[in-house]
Amino acid sequence: MRLDLRGLQISFAGLLVVSGAHYLGQDASEAGCLRADSGSSGPAIECSPDPLNVAHMVEIKAALSIFGIDEAEVRYRGCQKVPFETRMKGKGYLISYQVPANNNGKQLVAPIMHELAHVFQAREAGSFLALLKAPSLRIELGADFLAGLMSANIETQIPLDILQEDVVLVGRYYEKEEGAHGTPEQRNNAFRLGHFHGYKTFKKSFPAALKEFNKNLYGSLLN
Repeated sequence: MRLDLRGLQISFAGLLVVSGAHYLGQDASEAGCLRADSGSSGPAIECSPDPLNVAHMVEIKAALSIFGIDEAEVRYRGCQKVPFETRMKGKGYLISYQVPANNNGKQLVAPIMHELAHVFQAREAGSFLALLKAPSLRIELGADFLAGLMSANIETQIPLDILQEDVVLVGRYYEKEEGAHGTPEQRNNAFRLGHFHGYKTFKKSFPAALKEFNKNLYGSLLN
C-alpha cells in the first residue's frame, strides 16, 4: 500500500522516506523511525540491547521526566555501525545509538536528548506522520533546540561545550544532504539558543518553547 502526501511516500511493507529522513516499518502500527542517516536504506543492523546502559544515566532519566515520557515506553539498542534513530515500536519507542569507539556513554547524552526531542515533537504534533509534514531541517534544528533547553534543565557534570559538540554526532557521520540536519554551525547555534534564550524565557515549559521555535526562532538560524 502506498500513498503520497506532500512529498511523503509511505510503504507499509517496508520503507518510508520523507524530507531526507527515513522511516522504517513492518506495518501501519510501526510507521517507522526518524533516522540520522538520510541517504541509506540498507538492511537492518542487529544490535545489543542498550550496551552502554543509557537507560540508567541520570541525565536521560531526568530528560524523560521533564519531557513527560514514561521510561517504560522507551527502549535502547546500540552498536558501532547503527545510525542514531528513533523508531515507533508497538506502543513505545526504540532508540538506536552508535557506540563510540571509546565506549564513553556520556558522549551519548546530547544525541539521546536529541532523539527524545523527536518523541516530544511527534507528541506535540499529534503523531510522527503529522510531524513529518514539516520540513526536515526545521524538525532537526528543533530537536537540537530542545536538547539545548533540556541541557539547561538537568543536572550534569558534562561541560556545555562538550554537549554542544556531541549533539552534532546525530546525523553528521551519515549525512548525504547537508540541508537535512543543517550545518554544524546551525546545529550548534540551535543548541545554544535552547540552552540560553530558551531556558531564560521558558524554563521547563517545553510546549511553549517548541511553538516559539517553530514560529519565530527557526528562521533566525537560517540567516
